[in-house]
Amino acid sequence: MVSDLAKLDFNLDGVLDDLPDTSNHVEVLGKQVSFKASYVSGMTSEAKERQLADVDTKRDQLIEELDQLDLEAKKLRESLEGIDAQRAQKQHGVSTLQEEQAIIEVTEVMERADMEVANNLEQLLKSELEEIQNLAWLD
Repeated sequence: MVSDLAKLDFNLDGVLDDLPDTSNHVEVLGKQVSFKASYVSGMTSEAKERQLADVDTKRDQLIEELDQLDLEAKKLRESLEGIDAQRAQKQHGVSTLQEEQAIIEVTEVMERADMEVANNLEQLLKSELEEIQNLAWLD
């Protein structure tokens, strides 16, 4: 048991030796904090006003940029709405063409001979119509 404790103590010493020295980091941080505190407390009213003016200027610039970005976002939303409307119109056109295609696909095809017969019948009907129109009806 004593030897186990000695081993543990030896191992802990080795681990603690390998850890970086944090006291230096803490000291540096403390100096930075005290420097900033002394800088702020020793700041003249003119310097303070200049810094506040700089902050106000930067804030105003950022607000202006934000307004520009809002305007651009609005334009993009309007553009997207227009594109969506165009897309809907094009989709309607595609649907109409698909319906026409389906009708054409199921429509029976006329052979050339049948078309000639249909054209001849059409011409015959037109001439008969003209004759009927030209008849002198009893007055």
